[in-house]
Amino acid sequence: DPFPAGLDDVSNVLSSVLTESDDVLLAGDSAGGTLALGAWQRVKEKRLTGLVLVSPWLDLTASSPTVDDAPHDYLEADVIRRLAEAYLGGADARSPLASPAFAELSGLPPTLVASGGQEAFRGEIAAFVEKARAAGVEVEHDIATDLPHAYPLVPIFALERRRLIDRV
Repeated sequence: DPFPAGLDDVSNVLSSVLTESDDVLLAGDSAGGTLALGAWQRVKEKRLTGLVLVSPWLDLTASSPTVDDAPHDYLEADVIRRLAEAYLGGADARSPLASPAFAELSGLPPTLVASGGQEAFRGEIAAFVEKARAAGVEVEHDIATDLPHAYPLVPIFALERRRLIDRV
């Protein structure tokens, strides 16, 4: 379903969980990172223990130069743009709920961002990390230098996945 249907679902579940516990770590990979950050924006008056974002898709405008310069990633620029258009369904790609790159980040809980050094989203991820730090957020950025987008999901990168799970 197009935006904001998935965000509504994640936000509703997160709100429900936060009424039961004040110790919640929210995680998401790729578009799941987009949803995690959008849900946080909706419930940020409630405290999350932390966020884990793996190769988060942060800017649905696809304006980062690295989107068009990622020869070693399996995500191609035209696919990224088509997926963004389909998901947005006519909504504004610069909406902070759709593209967390445009969100106000003060109050973001401690966050671990893991990304591949060869992925198409590496530029927007680096910019997000710097923006979060500038907003006073405790954020760590773990870059797997030679790996592609969402590398922990790829079976041949099992050792790197284990390392990330141990870090989390």
